Amino acid sequence: MDIRLVKNVEEGVYTPIKPQVLLQTVEDDTYRFGEFIGKRMYILNTVTNERVEILPHIKKFNIAQISYASYEHHYIAFTSVQEQETKQLQLYLYHMEDGTVKEISLEKIQIPLESIPDMYTLKIFILDENFILFETIHNTDGVFAENNMHAQDKKVFLYNVESDEMRCIDTGVVAQAGIDKILPLHGNICVIKIGNGVLAQQLGDTDVFPAEHQEIIALINVKQFISDLRLNPENVYMEILDQCDEFTTFPYLIQYGNELVYSRVHVEKRIEEVIIYDYINKVKKVRLNNDISQISDLAHTYVLNDMPVAIKHTEESTEIVNLNTQKSELVLDPRIRIMYILGDLIVTQRRTDRKLLMKTVNYIDVYVYPDMETPVFSTKGNYRQCIEYADDLMIFAN
Repeated sequence: MDIRLVKNVEEGVYTPIKPQVLLQTVEDDTYRFGEFIGKRMYILNTVTNERVEILPHIKKFNIAQISYASYEHHYIAFTSVQEQETKQLQLYLYHMEDGTVKEISLEKIQIPLESIPDMYTLKIFILDENFILFETIHNTDGVFAENNMHAQDKKVFLYNVESDEMRCIDTGVVAQAGIDKILPLHGNICVIKIGNGVLAQQLGDTDVFPAEHQEIIALINVKQFISDLRLNPENVYMEILDQCDEFTTFPYLIQYGNELVYSRVHVEKRIEEVIIYDYINKVKKVRLNNDISQISDLAHTYVLNDMPVAIKHTEESTEIVNLNTQKSELVLDPRIRIMYILGDLIVTQRRTDRKLLMKTVNYIDVYVYPDMETPVFSTKGNYRQCIEYADDLMIFAN
């Protein structure tokens, strides 16, 4: 895997589109719609550091949660508001290859703009350049929370870009439980999580699941998924990896390299399982956590050389804990913070105090575990984030 440094990046969100090309989204507070601050979007070449703004004349807002079912795509989606006699939510689909843009009116999904995000949320899944899934979630008890399954009204729509047809999907598990997320894996294969997790971060003693609650983690072929939704939404084919019963929930699902990491919590027994699934070799590893009071923070859970680990940062040290044995695998100086782990690579931020100059200098180091003495990559800078794409590990720094 090649390590590539992207320096002098500004605040924003960076998303890989294809090799060496990123989508950069930054805030623009010169305009807004309600509580939504304006956005500017750029296509960024990470080799030349050149960027081109996408349709600067159109005001952009993050009104919807937009995700793509493919890593490499030649189209960018964003939402805007058409301000005429009545304000209308629009979705724009911009094609990078020829610069054309498709404007899609979202009038048919009937979501009141003034109620987003307090009473409604909107999810948009770009399945491919011809089909888009829309999901609206209406919280009917007056207090919105995405993991509140007790008082939600969900609606799912499939939009055909070519024919400009919007179809309501009203039968089957997709319509009943909704889609929490779709993550692209390889080719046309994605992992899909049906249904939202119902637990808050802190577990209570009387968590109750609604009778209609269901959650599924499965693999799908996007092309077949589209076909099933169009022809037979009652029986959409999915390769089910895991499924909840009336006592369990999946609070988290994330991807690292060739592995999926998710948490299964049994509320009544107060047991958590952290599952690591290698979707290439179809190998599943399970780690049990008894008598829990708080769900594991998977933002700090990684897979290091096939070993599930958690990162613990304290004032005294930085520690890697083996989740199989619950024992420390590595303890580092507190001036070293582990920022990211991928395979056997460990990315750290190291603080060096230069007392004579009365200043602090930060370094980003990359090690190949278990050798934590000699970095294979080192640069001066402040760590921002890491993105894994194809055979590259891109490190963003200032």
